[in-house]
Amino acid sequence: MLSFTALLGVVFVGVATDYLKAEDNYRTLCMESARIGVDRIVTPVLFRYALAAGLNGQPEVARDTLARICRIHEPKRCVEAREGWAALQVRYPQLAGVAAPE
Repeated sequence: MLSFTALLGVVFVGVATDYLKAEDNYRTLCMESARIGVDRIVTPVLFRYALAAGLNGQPEVARDTLARICRIHEPKRCVEAREGWAALQVRYPQLAGVAAPE
């Protein structure tokens, strides 16, 4: 009887673990389907905010916002922000004083 209870416990833990993984994946799918994903919204919003701050004479705010993008996102997004910022510095000379994110 004890081995049956132990087996039942192991099966329960396995099912519960798989369920939690499936639930998390489903939640991610719903967010992506609704276009609420972090990468799709937060990064462009923060990048535009940095641009607006830089163009409106607030280089410290722009620099801090660009650094925030690199802190909260994967390195790929940081590289995109750095390349985008370099292109904007050519287009808008007033951004030259704002360092690209590290």
